[in-house]
Amino acid sequence: MSPQSQLHEQDFGLIETLLWSKQQGFMLLDYHVARLSTSARTLHFELNLIEFDAALARAVQDLPSGQHFRVRAVLQRGGAINVTQTQIQEVT
Repeated sequence: MSPQSQLHEQDFGLIETLLWSKQQGFMLLDYHVARLSTSARTLHFELNLIEFDAALARAVQDLPSGQHFRVRAVLQRGGAINVTQTQIQEVT
């Protein structure tokens, strides 16, 4: 079995981790979207960019200002998108 065939049989998701704050929004968003799109196309994942943007927006809509968050988006092969967020603690 070829390595490409083995990838199609394995269950895994494509992960993008982004930095977000209410003041600045998503840092380097265009870069992350381009990288995810390339990976999805190469590995034959379904990616709807409108749904991806909406999932990101839903994940941060109620987060407070004045803080930074790590936002982790996982794209599944069939197009499902799971997004979680974690507050980044300031290092002193």
